[in-house]
Amino acid sequence: MATSETNTALEKGLKTKLRIDLFDNVKALLIIFVVMAHLTDSMLLVNKSHTITTLGVWLNTFAMPAFFFSSGIFAQRSAPSKRRAYRAEKPLFFFLLYLVFYCANTFWKSLFPGGSSVFNPLRTDTLPWYLLVMTIYMLLVPFLDRVRPWIALTASVVLGLLVGFYVKDVNLFAIGRTLVFAPYFIAGFYLTSGRLMKIRERIIPDGSSRRLIRTGATLLFIAWFGILYSLPTKLALTIRWLTTGIHPFAEIVKKYSYPLSSIVMSRLGCYLVGVAITALVFIMMPRGKVFFTYIGQRSLQVYILHAFVYSTMRLLHVESSMLLVTRWWTFSPLLIAPILASVLALPKFPDRWFRNLEKACRQFLRSEEASTG
Repeated sequence: MATSETNTALEKGLKTKLRIDLFDNVKALLIIFVVMAHLTDSMLLVNKSHTITTLGVWLNTFAMPAFFFSSGIFAQRSAPSKRRAYRAEKPLFFFLLYLVFYCANTFWKSLFPGGSSVFNPLRTDTLPWYLLVMTIYMLLVPFLDRVRPWIALTASVVLGLLVGFYVKDVNLFAIGRTLVFAPYFIAGFYLTSGRLMKIRERIIPDGSSRRLIRTGATLLFIAWFGILYSLPTKLALTIRWLTTGIHPFAEIVKKYSYPLSSIVMSRLGCYLVGVAITALVFIMMPRGKVFFTYIGQRSLQVYILHAFVYSTMRLLHVESSMLLVTRWWTFSPLLIAPILASVLALPKFPDRWFRNLEKACRQFLRSEEASTG
């Protein structure tokens, strides 16, 4: 009896570890692609070749959608339940981190010639926006926990479309990105890690077919780049604008001269593509710990720290200078992104500081609750 219980506990522990490793592997891949997307955006300022444009569009169609989907899965831990109360320290943590990151990033850019020193944390179109959006999403967790999934998902898709019609200042509170990426976060929130693992195990059963299925998913993942490459540059750029959440429909119509109805349907199509590519990412990633797992464990610090490298390269015009040396620099994001993410994930102190900040937020809220109680 004891042996059976021990085996069950060990099996449960192994499954939990594999699940954690899988998500760390996914986050590692995604943060590398996020870094690559930002480097590609910078490259596009000086080189608008069809290849680099396609790379930027390819990355935009799934990198942040999949990242928010993963964030939604982990947000389930903050939801109230019979065993625990709502973890209110999470939105406070993200908001404080946003303010620190925003101030540091603004100050850093002001040190360079041509760098902006405009300070307005309520309106952001720079890299800290992710933390502000996560603040809003984490505030919505108690509400999402009480609403039927289909209602929340349907409402989020509708709002993701309406924001393109009616919101002019999409950067105020990052409202454009908040509404456009909300369906991915909400989908991850309701799916949960346990359900996702069960679905994945059904798709990839143990046995000889596992490697074949993962290989197939990887080929489809790469084939999506080929499909985008075959599109006219104008259409590819339209898709890129639709996936960012920072361009109203009227601006896209004016820029690329496509009918409004086509733009709206294209955003719906972008949602479907984002879901499909996200599924491929979770299928093709290994379950166990691999050499890049540690990057996923510290993906937040990579996201924050790479902003300073990215800003420095952009303000010093590194891309245009290096392109004068060699045209092969066009493809530098493919090499720099994984190297940069690997290096930025090495130090442990930023992650330790994040944990201490979250702990301080939790203690502060508990002391406030005790004083008012």
